[in-house]
Amino acid sequence: MALRSRYRGRAILLIAMIAGLAGGCATVNPDQMVPNSSARATSRGEKTLTVSEVTGGVEANKLAFDPIDQVRIGSEQFRAALIKALEASGFFQSVRSAGASDYRLEAHIIAEQPQRAGFLSVTSSFVVNYRLVETNSGRDAWHETIVSNNTAEGAPVTEGLPGATKKSLEGAARQNLAEMTEKLLKNLR
Repeated sequence: MALRSRYRGRAILLIAMIAGLAGGCATVNPDQMVPNSSARATSRGEKTLTVSEVTGGVEANKLAFDPIDQVRIGSEQFRAALIKALEASGFFQSVRSAGASDYRLEAHIIAEQPQRAGFLSVTSSFVVNYRLVETNSGRDAWHETIVSNNTAEGAPVTEGLPGATKKSLEGAARQNLAEMTEKLLKNLR
């Protein structure tokens, strides 16, 4: 009986450790990718902006065996964060996901690369190419490729590596969007 109890205790501990490494559901949240608007326009702009479909992203939260590969930023999630960041910036009279506007913003995710940095920590790189087009003339008003990095740690048992990956990817995307809005503001002045 004591032997059975000891095995049961070890089995419960093993399950808890696996759950900690797997991290359960670690879904990337677009709201967590939106930066605090440090680069705010002094007054709302008169121009309108349409954000095109984001390209180059991987399928979000795809089932994977490696805990680091369980969490990814999908194109739709990044587009939602991009729209929210641009709305919060106040650069444009309105930011749309479809329809006619003065400008069109295209974003292409070149790379998102999380790598293990420690036992429960992950460093993620996020690279996006942005292109702002004047819709009437079709000319480029601005374009740039922005590289950002962020390191985060997942809590043992409750988050694990997927939680660290989620936090580091959200942080890298947040830094990327913050840098993009700053550079866009300088260009549109």
